[in-house]
Amino acid sequence: MHYQQEHFTDYTIKQGTRLTPEARQFLLDRKIVFLEQKQQKSQLSNVSNSKAPEYTSISSYLKPKLEKISATFLLMVSFLTDEDMYTAEQVLILENYLADLCNENDEHPRVTVDLSLKTEKKHVVSAFHIQSSKGKEIAFLNFLLADLKVFRAELMTNWSEKTGMEEQLNLIIEKVDKVCTVLEGLIHKAIGGDDVSEGK
Repeated sequence: MHYQQEHFTDYTIKQGTRLTPEARQFLLDRKIVFLEQKQQKSQLSNVSNSKAPEYTSISSYLKPKLEKISATFLLMVSFLTDEDMYTAEQVLILENYLADLCNENDEHPRVTVDLSLKTEKKHVVSAFHIQSSKGKEIAFLNFLLADLKVFRAELMTNWSEKTGMEEQLNLIIEKVDKVCTVLEGLIHKAIGGDDVSEGK
């Protein structure tokens, strides 16, 4: 009778009330969600308690992000090993450098590529590059570079206006930029640009 008066998509079973087998089948046939009142309150409580985590410091924010980036870098190293061992080694060094991003020690990554790679030597990777003999290597490096740029943007969005975080944020951004520069240098090298390794 209730359904005839007004069609509904969910039905709350009040406490102390039970559905007859016919009523249960009626709801199932019409794909109507039915919940006991107690269960519904519990579910609503779970939803309200499952908010996004509130990070109290930039370090606590960085930890899960860096774990994800580290996993991505290691995955790419596993692919790059079959493509170019030199590039795989450089990416592995960068992964180690990023893993220690919260450290205040501002050392340059120990790589043999030119960290002062000029802006005009940056490349916008396209399908043309991916079809070359070094296509897979370029694609992997470009993926890492894009991932880091997203990470950098998230950092700036979430922490740029936090009072007292400016110095730490600037140091982290500087380190991320250095890694991006190295990746750009490796992409340039894979595309066939001038060799940017030291001493050449």
